This record gives sequence, structure tokens and C-alpha cells, in this order.
Amino acid sequence: MLIALWSVKGGSGVTAVSIGIAARRAGKGEQVLLVDLGGDLPAALGSADPTVGVRDWLRSEAEPSALRRIEVATPSAALSLLPVGRGSVDFEQRRCELFAAALSADTRTVVVDIGTLGTDPQLDRLRTAVIDSATRSVLVTRPCYLALRRVVGRGISPDGVVLVREVGRALDASDVERLVGAPVIAQVDVDPAVARMVDSGLLVHRAPRSFTKPLGRVA
Repeated sequence: MLIALWSVKGGSGVTAVSIGIAARRAGKGEQVLLVDLGGDLPAALGSADPTVGVRDWLRSEAEPSALRRIEVATPSAALSLLPVGRGSVDFEQRRCELFAAALSADTRTVVVDIGTLGTDPQLDRLRTAVIDSATRSVLVTRPCYLALRRVVGRGISPDGVVLVREVGRALDASDVERLVGAPVIAQVDVDPAVARMVDSGLLVHRAPRSFTKPLGRVA
């Protein structure tokens, strides 16, 4: 299964939600591959940024099997990280499509932190290829009208939405569903405790059940 999580506005919570889904599945005994296309996962997992990653593979002629060699171990034996790396984003479309196909063919549960669409045209080609190949394409958003307008403007229809709720917002889940045209499949609250765990690299170890349990509905 390939789950692609994305947003159209920074700070929506894609990285935290990706970790929450991956940690929950790994905790249930599944082998999980967490893929970083947003650039923040190593820091959020409490590790240094690897210098070699997906970008380097894309610019090479290496076979998909070589992706395994650039995976990084995490404190959870059931969870591996495939970092984005620091290389140039000057790569061919056929490599993007080959990468997406490799993720789709992986026998593990693959959770992809796509990041924020619209930040880099070159990287967006890769992100879109993965979204198009995903078993489930999931928008992560706060109930923000400006963000939801951007979703509609990009013309990408998610299979479902993870709504990160904030106190005081005028919009609710039904408004989001109507604007986006997809069901809200999970709702989590903005939680300072989750933010502190992300900042300290501990979310994968100590994610609150109140955060991870709703994410079990994503797939």
C-alpha cells in the first residue's frame, strides 16, 4: 500500500501526520517505509539529514533496487526512512515515474511525506508522479479557507482529507468536504505536546494515542 500525504500550504502538519501513521502501523507489527519528499522527516525523527537520498538516485541510472541501499534505519526496527537527500532537482520525468512505480511495487506499507505542493516546479513533478501512483492520496490541511482555495486551484482531487482542527476556525469538516470534494477521513487537534515531540525528534517514540488513533482511519 502506498499512502501519499500532501498539502498546499506550509505548516499544515503533513510531517507529523506522516510520522503518526507510520508509527501506528509499525507498532502493529507492519514493516513500514517512510519516504521523505518534504525534507523535514530526518529532523523530526531526531537524526541528522542524510547527504544521499532520493534526489541522487533520480539523477543516476541506478535500478530501483538501489533505493534500498540509501534507506536509513530508525529507532523502530519495523520502520525505515528513505530520505530526499540534498542533490539537485534536475532530473528526467521518466525517473520520477520509475521512482513512483518502485514505491507502488514495494511489499511494505509505504507512507510518503510529499510536503507542500507548489514550492518547486521540478520537485512537484516527482511529487505529482507519486500522488498519481498512490493507493490513497490524502490531503492534510487545517480548516483554512485560503489553503482550501489553493487545493481547488491545483486541480488535484484527494481520496480523503486529514483535518488538523484549530480552535476558533469558522470552517468545520463538512465545509472542508464541500470545498474539496473528498471525505474527511480523520481529524486531529492542534496539540502543543505533539509539536514539542516533533521539535525534539521524539514523535515516533511517544506519539499520544489521541493523535495516532484517529490516523488509523487513513487506510
